Amino acid sequence: MALPLDRFDDSTSLYCIFILGFAIYVYYEWLGRGKRGNFEPARRFHQSERIFGLALFKSIAASSKAGTYLKDARERFEKNGYTHSIVLAGSTIIQTAEPENLKAVLGTLQGDYDSGTVRYNSAFPLLGKGIFTSDGDYWVHSRAILKPCFTRAEIFNLQNVETHVSRLISLILQDNEAVDLKPLFFLLSLDTSTVFLLGESTNSLLSSKGSVTEGEEFANAFKFCTKEIMTRVRMGKFMFLHRNKKFTEACKTCHRFADKYVQKALDQRHREKAGASSGEPKAATLLDELMKETEDPLELRCQLLHLLLAGRDTTASLLSSTFFILSKRPDVWAKLRQEALQYGDVLPTTAQIQDCKYLSFVLKEVLRLYPVIVTNSRMANKNTYLPVGGGENGLSKIFIPKGQVVAYHYHVMHRRKDIFGDDADDFRPERWETLRPRWGYLPFGGGPRICIGQQLALTEASYTVFRFAQKFREIQSLDENGWRESISITSTAENVQVRMVPA
Repeated sequence: MALPLDRFDDSTSLYCIFILGFAIYVYYEWLGRGKRGNFEPARRFHQSERIFGLALFKSIAASSKAGTYLKDARERFEKNGYTHSIVLAGSTIIQTAEPENLKAVLGTLQGDYDSGTVRYNSAFPLLGKGIFTSDGDYWVHSRAILKPCFTRAEIFNLQNVETHVSRLISLILQDNEAVDLKPLFFLLSLDTSTVFLLGESTNSLLSSKGSVTEGEEFANAFKFCTKEIMTRVRMGKFMFLHRNKKFTEACKTCHRFADKYVQKALDQRHREKAGASSGEPKAATLLDELMKETEDPLELRCQLLHLLLAGRDTTASLLSSTFFILSKRPDVWAKLRQEALQYGDVLPTTAQIQDCKYLSFVLKEVLRLYPVIVTNSRMANKNTYLPVGGGENGLSKIFIPKGQVVAYHYHVMHRRKDIFGDDADDFRPERWETLRPRWGYLPFGGGPRICIGQQLALTEASYTVFRFAQKFREIQSLDENGWRESISITSTAENVQVRMVPA
């Protein structure tokens, strides 16, 4: 069929020429930016099409479903260099696993970057505005309020942790059969974190078989939501095309859970202000500290959900990964037991746990090989740069224009043989006797936005491993396969099928 050329007049032709010329100008302007001021562009990941990056999007979605996302990510970096550009869901992204670049983005040049719109828009339906999705004055104010709470002994103490750890140990001893520790660790962490945050536990571990507690209902909904958020992150600017009614309903379940405790705390605060409070004064909680700054129920709910994500998912993911590895390494478990049993069968103190050097090395090595957060990103809020990764040799600076997203991969960086040695893929806790990788090892991020709950997570995980070492002689792995990843906002083992042999 002939084209209706008669419909095109001179003005239309000029318009088309203008648009084409402008597009060519923009392309070469963008291409040339990297060569200004001794900058060089990052190497480009080879893609058959670099407009929308649909092939790469489909590949990442498939590898995520197959449980090979981390393996495939390492292969991409090893093939294309530790800093390169990709096009994903219509956006150009600079990916890096270079310590010097992470030092710049998170440390020396952190003021040039924000958390970005993708993170905010992806998580907003569940979390709302809070410390992990905000920038500027709101973030500074939120962190100033929350950071001191994570070091106050009256808010976090080991006795609260012991109550729930001993409950979990009793459950395992009663069954004396095969068990998947992963869901139990997530319930344990929910029970301990709600005490820390709310002053009362959800007591999810007390549920009888076949029944679902309110805490478990929340945990299931929260798990689904965090996986869905990662799908939204991958879709980037096209996340509006991804509609999921189940996600909306799961968010509502999480909101009802948080709202219940927020309203209960507000009612108690109002009674105390009116002098109508009865009974003994309750211990201070993190929610109490938040209410000193605001009594807005929505803001309290949002901050609470942010902190539940940090407190619950981080610790549970770390414990799940740790016990998956320990079930495969009886030699490491034997050393941990020897270290713990030097204190007998008494409950350990914080000082005693801190003195357990080998336990510390084990957790550091778990977080190196299987970091809880495998990747993160920032968006430039002004024209800036990355110190390395540009040019063919990867040694030149890279110009980063305002609005550019820089994604950094902890998992890839933690496996680099030039940083951790030829045995970087091996689990060897002893390496931490002398290893000091600085910005090459960031299990909790770095710079001003380093995770405020890292010490809480490490203390709770250390205490749990210590108590298990006292009570169980052996961990028998019932999984014949190797590691299989489970990635939502956090990353951990897909399952931890074991048999715990009592001491």
